[in-house]
Amino acid sequence: MRAQVGCYAQEGDLPLQMYWKKDGVKLKSSFDLRISNMDDYSSLLVISRVAAEHAGTYTCVAANAVRTTTASAALVVHGEVEWCTVRWSGAR
Repeated sequence: MRAQVGCYAQEGDLPLQMYWKKDGVKLKSSFDLRISNMDDYSSLLVISRVAAEHAGTYTCVAANAVRTTTASAALVVHGEVEWCTVRWSGAR
């Protein structure tokens, strides 16, 4: 099963840096996790095959020279790796 969540900055002066953290640790794209900054104001996090180790709190960080703001959501994984239910909670 795949999971994805988007992060969208409604306003802010450029340059705007957007990145993701999981449980407080900055993420990098990997084999099963892809981070795509779609434009200057949006970022997409995609987990291609969700497993139990992906459960946790994901935070999108948007920052410029003036301000840093965050939005977080918990990824809850229930069930076996072959079949699971994925739920994002707390997404704003």
